[in-house]
Amino acid sequence: MGQCERSNALKVDVCVIGAGYNGLACAQHLRNSGVSHVLVDREETAGATWQHHWNTLTLFSTRLQSSLADVDFGGDESTYPCRDDVVQYLRDFEKAAGVEVVRPVRVVSVVCQTSGGYVVETACGMMIECVHVVSCTGSFYRPVTPEIPKIGQEGVGSVKVMQLHSSEFGRFPLSDFKDKRVCVVGGGNSGAQILGVLSSIAKTTLWCVRSKPAFYSKEETGKRLFEERSAARLERRTAEFPFVFSRIVRTPDVVRAMESCECFTRALSSPHALDLDARALLWFTDTPHTVWHLPGATEREDKRKETEQSEGSLDPNGVYEEEKDGVSVQRPVFRYEIDAIVWATGYEPCLGHLEGLKGFQLPVPGECESPSHRGLWLLGVRDLCGYGSGSILGAAWNGPEVAKAIEKRLHTDAGRDVTVANAASDVG
Repeated sequence: MGQCERSNALKVDVCVIGAGYNGLACAQHLRNSGVSHVLVDREETAGATWQHHWNTLTLFSTRLQSSLADVDFGGDESTYPCRDDVVQYLRDFEKAAGVEVVRPVRVVSVVCQTSGGYVVETACGMMIECVHVVSCTGSFYRPVTPEIPKIGQEGVGSVKVMQLHSSEFGRFPLSDFKDKRVCVVGGGNSGAQILGVLSSIAKTTLWCVRSKPAFYSKEETGKRLFEERSAARLERRTAEFPFVFSRIVRTPDVVRAMESCECFTRALSSPHALDLDARALLWFTDTPHTVWHLPGATEREDKRKETEQSEGSLDPNGVYEEEKDGVSVQRPVFRYEIDAIVWATGYEPCLGHLEGLKGFQLPVPGECESPSHRGLWLLGVRDLCGYGSGSILGAAWNGPEVAKAIEKRLHTDAGRDVTVANAASDVG
C-alpha cells in the first residue's frame, strides 16, 4: 500500500506519523523487528519538508553524522550536505532500508479507544486502528511570524513590501531579491545563513536581532560540536552537557558573508543594529519602504498590532518616548528603507492532530512517551523527547529507542494478556 485509500480501518500495532528522519529511523527498526506498523506522510514525494527549504541550506552535521542506521550518506563523509543532498538521502534511505511510506496522508486527529489504543483519522478518509502512535510531525508547517499589520492592508498604508517567513524562502528565486533592500529578522542560524545568501545579491541588507550575534569559533565546527554531544551521550553526561547550539555555526554562507559582506561587519560593530525585538516593536509608516528600528526595546506580551497601542509613541523628530517607572525615557529612532523582509523567527511544534486528546501532556524532558496517554510517543519536539531531539543525530538515537520500547511493551502486554486503557481516555 503506497497511497491513501478510503477503506475499513487498517489495524496495526503502531502508526508512525511523518517520514522525516525521526519517522524513518523508528519505522526502520519496527520493520526489522517484525512489528506490524504503518508509516504515513503528508508530502507528495519522499524527502520530507527538507524539499521545501532553500537550496543552499547547509547542515551543521557532516555526511557521516547525518546518516541513519545501515544506509550511508555517500560522498566525502567529512563534508557538510546541503538541502538537495538531504532530500536525495531520504529518498535513497526509503528504498535501501525497505521502509514503505503511505503518502500523501495528512493526519487530522488521534482519538482514544475505550478498550485502549487509538484511531488515527486522516484527511483522505483512511482510518488506522493501532495500539501505539508515534508522532514525528516536526514544526515546518507552524512558522512563527510576528503579529503586525500586513503592509498594504486597508488602514495601514499603501506601502508595498515583500514579506516571507524563512520556511518560504526556498519558493522564491534569488533573482527576486536582486537590487532590493532586504531586512532579515532573527538572530539564529537560519537568519544568519539567509543573510549570507542575500548579502551578495541584494542591494543592501539589514539584520535585526534581539541581542549581539554570537558565533562559534573557526575551530568549533559542526563536526566537532556533534562529536562532543555524541561523546556526552555515550559517557552519560547529558545532564551536564545540554544538546543545544547557543551560537551561530560558521557554515559556508555565513563564512563568506563574514569575510566579504558589509552587513555582518555593521551588525557586529554598530550597537543600534542589534537590539530590535521585531515581534514587539516593528512598525511600518506611510513612507514607502520604511521600517522604524527602536534600539534597546524589550518585547511586550501583547505583541502590539498598531502603533497607537504601544506604551510609547513616535514623535516627528525620530525619537521614541516611553514611560518607565514614572520617568519619561527617550531613545533615538533609526530609519531604514527596505523592499523586503525575511522573518527567520522560528517555528512551533505541529501538534494540532493531538489537540482533541483530553488532558494531553507533552513528555517530560528526556522522555518520549506522553505521561497522560499510554502508547502515545513523540519524537523531534524541541529539546524534549530524548537527547538531541530535533536534530538528525537525535533522530538516529531516539527513533530506534522508541521502537525498542514499543516492541518490549507489546511483548509484555501480550504475555500478560491484558489491555490497558489510556490514562486520560476521551471516550465513555
